[in-house]
This record gives sequence, C-alpha cells and structure tokens, in this order.
Amino acid sequence: MAQRNWHLDNGLGRQHIIGLYHGEESGHVVVHLNNRVLLLDFSVLTNKTYKFFIDQELYELEIQEKANSFDYDLRIDYEAQTQQNLERKAYEQTEKKAYIGSILTAILLFVSLYALFFYLKSLQ
Repeated sequence: MAQRNWHLDNGLGRQHIIGLYHGEESGHVVVHLNNRVLLLDFSVLTNKTYKFFIDQELYELEIQEKANSFDYDLRIDYEAQTQQNLERKAYEQTEKKAYIGSILTAILLFVSLYALFFYLKSLQ
C-alpha cells in the first residue's frame, strides 16, 4: 500500500494537504484534498496521469510504474492555457519589457553623460 502526502501553499496564506493512497494489489487510487475525496479510480496498475484544479492552479498527478513499484509526482501544469498561466505569462512579459527598458535607459543615460562630458571639455 503506497501512501503519499504533499503540503501545498497557494502563496496567499492558504495551505492544502493532498493525500494519495494506491493499493499495491488492487491498484485502487484515492486522492484526497484536505481530507475530502478528490478523485477515485480503480485498478490502476500502469502509468496514469490525473489533472485537477486547486485554487485556480491546474495540478498534474502522475503515477509511473517503476520495477514492480510506483513513483508519484505532483506538480503544477504551467503549460496549459488556464487563466492563472495566462496572467503569469503576461506578468513575465511585462517584467521582461521593464527590464529591457531599464537597461536601455541606463545605456542612454551613460551615452548622454559621456557626450556631455566631451562637449564641456571641448568648450575649455
């Protein structure tokens, strides 16, 4: 009998506990979120992937068969076209533009000061 627990923090102060039970012989899978059943599947004896939302984030639970045992991985799906991912990508684009803008501003300021220095030096 395989059991796993993951402790998640949504970044806004809310914490969740994801639990997984996977029967070794039966293959039955129970996933619970904060002690409430989230999904139930029977006879999972090969690789399987589940997707579900928790607080606007799409999570992916992957069950992989590994040499007569199973490996479990829970992660956020950053590639899916969800509202949260679209907002995250828009924010990253805004940050990238601000970074490039600040570099260009610094270069322009440096070149301006450099030109001003030589201009003032030529007046002497």
